[in-house]
Amino acid sequence: MYTDYEDATGKFLNLAVTDYTYEDSAEVERITATTYAAGVNHQQVTIDETYGEAVAYAYAVGKPKFSQAVNGVQTRHDYEATTEHAATHKHTLTTKVNGELGCAQSSRTKEFIADNDTATFEQDFNWDGED
Repeated sequence: MYTDYEDATGKFLNLAVTDYTYEDSAEVERITATTYAAGVNHQQVTIDETYGEAVAYAYAVGKPKFSQAVNGVQTRHDYEATTEHAATHKHTLTTKVNGELGCAQSSRTKEFIADNDTATFEQDFNWDGED
């Protein structure tokens, strides 16, 4: 994908180029977008993963697995069976920055989901730097 800009003289300037890489396996589908912007010495990378057909817990198929934003914020999604809070599934969402827990920047959300895909209970935690 190209992001173009027409300057005052009518000339088109290429401001950014984005390359996409697609990786598919039975366990995960991954899209990596790498953007090269004019005047910037580094690449901007985003990653999006979804669970594939061969994932161990069938409820997770096609659901988000992992994402990484340009600013380094990473979000991981885990799914498992549960009977807590009258739910059938538990979705745990964990955020980190550049792969590390960051005080007041990282969080964990546990969502308990019924058979009809409605949330029965949700817990939110913010990491405060303590184990």
